[in-house]
Amino acid sequence: MMRFFLCGILFFGILETVLAGYVPRAFMGEFTQTKKSINSRDLKTTISLKYQARGNVYMKSSGLDDEKIYVCNPEKIWIYTPPFLEGEKGEVKIGKASNQCLSKVFDKLDQGLVSNSDYKVKKINDKSYLLDFSQANEKLLGFYKFELVFEDKAANFNQLKLMRMYTRNDKNPTVLTKKKLTILKGFDKSTFQFDPPKNTNIDYL
Repeated sequence: MMRFFLCGILFFGILETVLAGYVPRAFMGEFTQTKKSINSRDLKTTISLKYQARGNVYMKSSGLDDEKIYVCNPEKIWIYTPPFLEGEKGEVKIGKASNQCLSKVFDKLDQGLVSNSDYKVKKINDKSYLLDFSQANEKLLGFYKFELVFEDKAANFNQLKLMRMYTRNDKNPTVLTKKKLTILKGFDKSTFQFDPPKNTNIDYL
């Protein structure tokens, strides 16, 4: 499940990359994550994300039978799983942002669509770019390459259509498709804090 959260964070990182010099301070969006199962069925998850520079993330996933909430600020993170059935307890994992917060991924992707020590960039065609990560960053991210697909050859921020993320042991990439994206001035500080419900087991990372 941490891979899911990483996918969402990576998507925001890529959005920052596309802007390459004009990164919005805050934005929110809705995305669809698609992954093929062993029997080749498409497994889809809805992702809602909020981001504020720097290191503040709120993400909620909603799938067929699973829901997660990931909240991170520069000091702390929370990973919350609500109860599956009414009357059961939910679970929250709490940790220090310095050790666990996935916002560090942003730092690897803010150098734009230009080859650098973290990744090599290849233009596939007028609407697609390939990012090939260094060995060290592949280990950090869990993926060795991303493919960015745009709606237009201008490759502007608002024209980003989808992103394919590849691992070496799976020929089928994880695909993140943008549904909606809104740039904002910022969020209230409480957006990136989490107060677990009373009926919740607490575990520390």
